[in-house]
Amino acid sequence: MRRRKPTLDAINHDLDLAGKLLDGAAHKLRDAGFAPRRNVRRVGEALACVSAIQFEIYAARPDLLPRFLADTKFGRRVLSNKRYLDSSRKTRSMTCATTGSDCSRISGLSRERSRSGP
Repeated sequence: MRRRKPTLDAINHDLDLAGKLLDGAAHKLRDAGFAPRRNVRRVGEALACVSAIQFEIYAARPDLLPRFLADTKFGRRVLSNKRYLDSSRKTRSMTCATTGSDCSRISGLSRERSRSGP
């Protein structure tokens, strides 16, 4: 039996669930007092990486863009069919840099930079 290739719909759904689980875990870590400063930051880094991947999915499939993002600068850009990756590189790398995590490795940002230059 042949395995079906995962779709962006399914991946986006899984990332939505992962984001909700991570958010809940951050609340529980804080409430439990289990090294909340360090551990909530780590969960935040993971959430930033999940968001970076989702933004790439929305750029590729604007129909998956949630309604609450449609009337934002990002949403208008995605819905206008303008190329997202060029103008958003800084935003995504700054988001990940502020958390101290290496989301570029996960989202493919490093590959894109090496192809197109600085």
